[in-house]
Amino acid sequence: AITVGFGAAAAVGLCRLRLMDPGIVENVDQKVVEEEGGGMCPHCSESHWKSPRVHHCRECNKCIAGHDHHCFVLGRCIGERNRGWFVFTVGAGAVAINGVCWCTMS
Repeated sequence: AITVGFGAAAAVGLCRLRLMDPGIVENVDQKVVEEEGGGMCPHCSESHWKSPRVHHCRECNKCIAGHDHHCFVLGRCIGERNRGWFVFTVGAGAVAINGVCWCTMS
């Protein structure tokens, strides 16, 4: 029962991650960028200002605040806004898989 619960939690987390905005940055005020240090994104088709905590994802072709990585399973970036849900989903999935393995071994 616990394994099923964690599996369901992981499935909910996957759905939530798939629909959630990772922190896409359209434009940042130039004044803020000058105070924090930053500059123009050299990779975006639309030139815009970005702060130092914003990084460009080549797969998405977007700038993401707090960019961690591009998840090939989700087909989305993991960034500032969805990192907590990503950690929750991976943890719940690991517990569920561990429970399945433990049940089949015993």
